[in-house]
Amino acid sequence: IARLTPHRPDAASASGPKRLFEEASTEPRPTAEFEREYLEVVTQGMRQIFCDAILVGVGIDRRISFLEGSDIMLGEKGIQVNEFLETNIEDIFAAGDVAEFYDVVRETRHVDGNWTSAFLQGRHAGRVMAGERTTYKNVSSYSITNFGFQISALGELRLREGVRAVVRSRPAKFQYERFLIRCNTLEGAFLINCFSDKQHLTRLIETRTPISEYEDKLQDFPFDVKEIPVVE
Repeated sequence: IARLTPHRPDAASASGPKRLFEEASTEPRPTAEFEREYLEVVTQGMRQIFCDAILVGVGIDRRISFLEGSDIMLGEKGIQVNEFLETNIEDIFAAGDVAEFYDVVRETRHVDGNWTSAFLQGRHAGRVMAGERTTYKNVSSYSITNFGFQISALGELRLREGVRAVVRSRPAKFQYERFLIRCNTLEGAFLINCFSDKQHLTRLIETRTPISEYEDKLQDFPFDVKEIPVVE
């Protein structure tokens, strides 16, 4: 289940979605090593699994090695750009999964490896080139729908010092939500079959709306997150 998110959740939080998948007769195998033959999977433990479909997470191979030794500054995972998507060289920009950009929402530098972010960054870089000098501001998100599950990951999902997780689940409807809270504001959220909450949670993350008075309510599924007013 941890492979469904950019960062590994703690064991207690991971058990919630794992149970939902098992009850829906979907068995995740994140470390399986297999040979393909008529949709048959052979795991590292030599277990044979016959299935209708195989999903393989291959990750991202960023082709930036050709820039090594150039004057363009590289980061740990990509080409370093600022909040305007500019490199350290005037009039050279980077966008998409090769751009290690400064995120003004998270206040940190990272990469976003998905199509939506690539489109938004490319469009924003074009506008800056055309003279519209505004910062790139977007809450990172990943979404996928498979086996009847709508899965979304929003914002920062790392459980680190100063961050606490609030979890709620409704197994009868295969619903699960995990909220990451830091300094009384929502920093990230992981959703299963709660797509209607995505837009409002994104706004709460983007605006850093204080949510301390609603934290206890977030543990209870009858509570609608859209009752938390967005503070601009």
